[in-house]
Amino acid sequence: MRYTNAVDITRPINYACLQEYINELCVNFRFLQNIIIGKSYLGKNINLLKIGEGERKSIYIGAHHAMEWLTSLILMRFAETLCKSFTLGEKLYGYDLEYIFKSRTVYIIPMINPDGSDFFQDKLFHIVFLRKSFPEIIRPLRFCLNFPKKT
Repeated sequence: MRYTNAVDITRPINYACLQEYINELCVNFRFLQNIIIGKSYLGKNINLLKIGEGERKSIYIGAHHAMEWLTSLILMRFAETLCKSFTLGEKLYGYDLEYIFKSRTVYIIPMINPDGSDFFQDKLFHIVFLRKSFPEIIRPLRFCLNFPKKT
């Protein structure tokens, strides 16, 4: 069986992209469960991916803060690698995944803060767009998300 990775690690991940990846992985790997564990402040789903049925449990959580979108991408590739290796009957770093998924349950929350991740991605996009479109504009050397102080 030939498998092409669904998770593209060469591009930043936002909430919409995360949902595409989750849907594609759930179609390709029927044993992967997608559970909605809540909603963000702006009403976006908070997804939990469940792999395995064992007594021992492990949880991995990504994107606690807005600028941590990379952790979501890493966790999605991790979930994909686990599922792919299990489906193909391969060992992962020497570990038998069939045994692991019978004795353990792996929970992955790839993006616990989808609002913050999208906010940061929007800001980053505008900064890159402005730099490419208007290189003559003087701007700060650092990117900063400082909000005005209350008076």
